[in-house]
Amino acid sequence: MNFTEMSHIKVAEALGGRKLRFAVDATLGRGRDALFAMSLLGGGGELFGFDVQARAIEESRRLFESKGVAVSTEDFPVDGARAKFFLASHADMETLLPERARGKIGAAFFNLGWLPASDKSVVTSAAGTVAALEALARVCDPAGCVVSVLCYRGHAGGEEEFCAVRDFFARGGFGYEMSADWPNPLSPVLVFAKLNFA
Repeated sequence: MNFTEMSHIKVAEALGGRKLRFAVDATLGRGRDALFAMSLLGGGGELFGFDVQARAIEESRRLFESKGVAVSTEDFPVDGARAKFFLASHADMETLLPERARGKIGAAFFNLGWLPASDKSVVTSAAGTVAALEALARVCDPAGCVVSVLCYRGHAGGEEEFCAVRDFFARGGFGYEMSADWPNPLSPVLVFAKLNFA
C-alpha cells in the first residue's frame, strides 16, 4: 500500500461513513485525492481544488471528466458542477471558497512537493503550506474535519516543510499521527490530523 492509499483509508475510517457537505484538495496534482474526496460527499456535496499549475488543473479536470464528473474552472465554467478547481495557491483558499462552504469543510488533502514529471522549481513551501493550514483551520467544520498531509522530504526545503506541518498540528493541540518508513530519512511522511473532533 502506498502513502496515498493509506491516506484515503485513514480519512474514510475517521469519518466512519459520515457524508460531507464540502471537501478541499489543497494541491490538486493529477487529481487522485480530489477524485477520492468526491466519494466522501453526500448528495449535493461540493469539492474545491487548488493548484498553482495550469497543467495540474487540466490533468485533474480530464481525470474527473473520464469518470463522468463535471468540473468548473475559470476557463471552463460549468453550471451545477459539484467540483470547482482554482488556479491559485492553497494559501488563498479562505478568500476563494464561496461563503456557503466557510466553516463547513469536513476533509482536506495536501500532497506536497511538486507535480510529477513537471518543473521541479515549482514546489510547495513551508510558509505557504502553514498559511494554507491556518486558513483551513478557520474554515473547517466545527463538528470535525479530517486532514491528510503527505510530505516529501527528499528535495530542497522538503524536510523544513514537513517539520513546519508537524509543528503546526502540535502547536494547535490537534490530534495527529504520522506514518513513514522511518529508517529511511528520505521517506515521505503522512501526517494525519483531526480538527475539532471531540
